[in-house]
Amino acid sequence: MEYKDSQEEPVLKKRKGPKPRPPAAQVKLSMHSDLLDPLDAWIADHPDPKMNRQKAIFHLIRIGLGLNDGKSRVGPLGRRSGK
Repeated sequence: MEYKDSQEEPVLKKRKGPKPRPPAAQVKLSMHSDLLDPLDAWIADHPDPKMNRQKAIFHLIRIGLGLNDGKSRVGPLGRRSGK
C-alpha cells in the first residue's frame, strides 16, 4: 500500500498474475489395496498427462460429479477423449 499523504485514502496497487483461488479444505484419505490397485491401473492407462494418486483421485471425483470443465483430456468414463 502506498500513501500520498496522511489525510488521503490509501492507493492499492493492482496485483499482477492470476486471480487467487479461495482457500481449500484439506481432506485426509486412507485406502486399501482393493481401491488402490484399480486406481494405480487407471493411472497407468492414462500416462498423458502423468498423474500421481492425489491428482487422479481429484480428477475422478470431478468426473463422477459431472464437474469436468473441458480442461481434462480424459472422458467421463475414464477413457481418453480423442484429442
